[in-house]
Amino acid sequence: MPYTVKDFEQDLLSKPSRVKPVLLFCKQLMGKNMQKFAAGKSATEFANVVILVLDTNVPQQTAKFLAYNLYPHVKGNSQPILKSIGKWEKEKNTRKVVKSLCSVLQKSRLSLTQKNSVPKKKGFWGNRIATISASKKVIGNRVKTIMQSGPRAMKNLFREETFTSASAPIKKNKTILGTNSPLKDKELEDLRVETLVSFNKQKPHAWVAIPNERELLRARPVDVFKILRSISLMINLTREQKKFVNFLKNTLMIRSKLLWEDEIIINIINQGMRSYNHTLDRLSKICTKRNVNRKIRDYLHCCTEIRLKKHGNLFRKQFDRVANIQSLDKLLDSYTLQSSTVVRKYKDLAIISNVKNLLRAYNRNPQKLDVLMNKHLGKHGETNIKSKLRTLLVTSGSDMEIFRKIQREKNIQGCINVLRRSSGDATVSKLLGLIDSFMRPENRTTFGGFKASLNFVCPALASRVEALMKSHVVLELNRETKTLLNSKEAAITRLNSLTKLLMMPKYQQANISIFETSPRSVADKIKVIKGSNSQQLKRNIEHSFPSPEFPKSLRNLVTQAKQDQSSRGEKNVDNFYRALQDIENRVKRRELTLIKNEVINLFKSYGNINFSGTKSQQFLNGYAIARVIEDYYRNPKRDKIDLSVDINPRVRSKVKAMIDSERQRQLQKL
Repeated sequence: MPYTVKDFEQDLLSKPSRVKPVLLFCKQLMGKNMQKFAAGKSATEFANVVILVLDTNVPQQTAKFLAYNLYPHVKGNSQPILKSIGKWEKEKNTRKVVKSLCSVLQKSRLSLTQKNSVPKKKGFWGNRIATISASKKVIGNRVKTIMQSGPRAMKNLFREETFTSASAPIKKNKTILGTNSPLKDKELEDLRVETLVSFNKQKPHAWVAIPNERELLRARPVDVFKILRSISLMINLTREQKKFVNFLKNTLMIRSKLLWEDEIIINIINQGMRSYNHTLDRLSKICTKRNVNRKIRDYLHCCTEIRLKKHGNLFRKQFDRVANIQSLDKLLDSYTLQSSTVVRKYKDLAIISNVKNLLRAYNRNPQKLDVLMNKHLGKHGETNIKSKLRTLLVTSGSDMEIFRKIQREKNIQGCINVLRRSSGDATVSKLLGLIDSFMRPENRTTFGGFKASLNFVCPALASRVEALMKSHVVLELNRETKTLLNSKEAAITRLNSLTKLLMMPKYQQANISIFETSPRSVADKIKVIKGSNSQQLKRNIEHSFPSPEFPKSLRNLVTQAKQDQSSRGEKNVDNFYRALQDIENRVKRRELTLIKNEVINLFKSYGNINFSGTKSQQFLNGYAIARVIEDYYRNPKRDKIDLSVDINPRVRSKVKAMIDSERQRQLQKL
């Protein structure tokens, strides 16, 4: 059954989440590059090319349908449809957007039908093309191309190789130049796309006689580019010669870079020597002189071969950076090895197939990991990979059971819930005890200590529990920090709490960061910040906490707290009263039993401050009040203290209440 506009509309309305990717895909179709690629192609050819070139997040059938129906807008004026897409992206009513898009597609379909209503040719090919193309029988790609494109395609096929069929409605054929995402280098990406979609390739550049041609043909493949560059610098070149040599040099440079891209190298390894040689043949057809093209092919092969030989070490480094079994699967999934010809030819790449074969065998016999490693990696080789596999893979039967239970859990709480269901096992009980004790607020164990305590289980299980705990610790630290920064408490209290939080043992040795710095470093920076005045303090804070990494709320908190701390250092009645409150709080917390010495020493430290009330004309300093309190404590028959009414009322009432309360408690004990 053909895929119609009605089917398309039902698909989008049943899955509204697809509307946004569809609009993004339509916007990509309207790009200038796609206008260039649409030239000289029919709507069907263009639709098949698009699914190769664009990175689509929509189903292949939908992508083909959109490309086919938007073909007139791509070849014509794309601005109206682009403006419409811009309006649809802002529209919140999904149904309205889908209806509008379908109406545009319906009009496009009518115009395509009118343009394509050409009478069929008579004769053998005219009568049989439609019948053969409609057949569902799977046959070779080369035969498909001939049968679906007619006699002209047969001539083109034998005249030059093509990467894939332009009009085959079957599963797309992957090539070495096909990638999952665009290359970072725009020029390389343009060349990749142009090579992929140029089914009828332009004629090679006409050969122009140049000096040192014989030297170029006799040179080693590695030196081809150097010789071209030296020829381009010669002063006796004509304008035409210089232009041609620069063309050769630049084309060779950009095509060699294209083959050196990591994704292309992986494609070469996966697709095999046949596809690789095919690509070299295509990329080396630069000019009309076969000898020069052959030399260019040798240069491209030589340079790519160097990268292929080095890729084995690159794979080892990537393998060493793998953190868990999921990352390992992701790494190995990129090496599909559809053909093993490249891996067999270059011994340095054999490590890839060896590791894949080892893991297949391990999945069948997990208890025989060491035996399998010796078989596939050798008894004395690849020690780094072996040690990494021991930390990633489980070898014990009981540990394997626990590992499988918690493998899919995404947080430590889910892991705890799973483990509690099977807490009868001794290993599980011990593991639960360690996790619970580490998560307690009063915990004094560092993350490094927790890590070391997991040595009673296999490394793979230990690393999984460690990863879940690390994720929990990071989330907890970020949550608590955010809470303190947004709190309405006093700045000094919040800053002290933040410093205490950052210095907690469970955040140490965990290799985690807050504001792109380790928690301890942030706490140390907060402690050392000082400033004699507000401007100097601000400069020091900006230097210690630069803007991009540290939020404004943190800098504001540190500024306010440091200013408050410096003002508290001044000798005045307000700071004295605050110190009295601290003594009172310590008594309430039972950290202090006798307040005599604390209060007397506090008054003496504020000895030169005037404690007289606003209405009093007397000058009562701290020394005078301290002597009165000392006289009071010398009297064994004391009851309540009598303080002068000229003392600041707030200070007088607080001191009197504290001393009388202490005396009352003493009398009750007698």
